[in-house]
Amino acid sequence: MKTRAVYLLFLATSSLLWGRLGETEKELTTRFGKPVARAKLVTYAQGKSWELGTTLTYRQDDWVITSDLVDDRVVREEYQKRGEWTVSQIQTVVAANAQGAQWTEISAKGSEKWARKWKRTDGATAQWNNGAGFKFSTPAYDRAKEVAEAKAKVEVSRTPKI
Repeated sequence: MKTRAVYLLFLATSSLLWGRLGETEKELTTRFGKPVARAKLVTYAQGKSWELGTTLTYRQDDWVITSDLVDDRVVREEYQKRGEWTVSQIQTVVAANAQGAQWTEISAKGSEKWARKWKRTDGATAQWNNGAGFKFSTPAYDRAKEVAEAKAKVEVSRTPKI
């Protein structure tokens, strides 16, 4: 019982380190402090870059958290750190990004030590690779990218005024 209470306390306090899908920049900054870097989130289509939103990078001790925002909400999140990931770190990061939905692990059997994948009931995905960290993505990111690609196709299909 005591071990379980310690584990729950660890999960509650360590979840403060993790950003969460769906958060705003204000919520991220409250959690992590001022970002160490800010950039445009872009995709490339039809030979041109298209701005989707903002990328914010935060540093917490040995952790680097990169958050991609579209329409002022986190649509992709990446976690990197030095050293090996513990099982509890993996579980905590997945749980922190559930947003009330259920994750289902879809990893290939036998790959759990170096690569794992999850899919959320709303279509969000998570991928962890030993050495490369965790990457989360939502359908909102995919939609924003599709809209930019559609705009790019329209632009290149225009007939020039000759």
